[in-house]
Amino acid sequence: MDCNSIPSNATYPVVKATYRRRRQSTDYIQFLNSRIIHVILPNLNLAGTVSPILGNLGQMQILDLSGNQLTGSIPEELSKCAQLVSVSLEKNQLVGAVPAALTAILAVNKAEVKFGTNCLDNHSNQKTSCKKHEDNCIRVSMDTRYFAPQYQPLWDALAASNNDMRAFDRLAEASGNFAFGEYMFQAFRNYAAELVWCMVHHPGFSYREG
Repeated sequence: MDCNSIPSNATYPVVKATYRRRRQSTDYIQFLNSRIIHVILPNLNLAGTVSPILGNLGQMQILDLSGNQLTGSIPEELSKCAQLVSVSLEKNQLVGAVPAALTAILAVNKAEVKFGTNCLDNHSNQKTSCKKHEDNCIRVSMDTRYFAPQYQPLWDALAASNNDMRAFDRLAEASGNFAFGEYMFQAFRNYAAELVWCMVHHPGFSYREG
């Protein structure tokens, strides 16, 4: 899209490939006076974190990222969006606390807020599995068995794979498990997979990396 061609007042629908033949998508980004005021992108299987860059949208009134695969915490930068009257982040995998400044703005604006079925602190209607996963991550953060020098080739391979376990598995297969026995390799792999998951979903703990 050529940004110079964007009309000052326009709505841009986001068409889902699977819906093109069945119905019009309701996902869209709306502009008013050349400023983004609505970001409506639910159920698009979006992954990663909620971008702090959204905090630059100072005129944004509605944010809907519900029903995706978003992880990590809600960024403090969203509190810069002082015009918010509706925020829906439900049905993701978000963790941690909602920033106090954002909570205050939403209260002042009497905004419609939907934070359910995540793993957020001090909020109702969160996933029942959250506590179990949190306990697992506490255990992972305290486990030092795999930081002996002998495991360094595995940590190096994990870093070279950018913490992508599938890429790590391909490297391991190509190298014959880096000359580790099957039991030792699988034990490390299981720990590394838990560590990678916890670093994304429960970043508040202190994790050691090789």
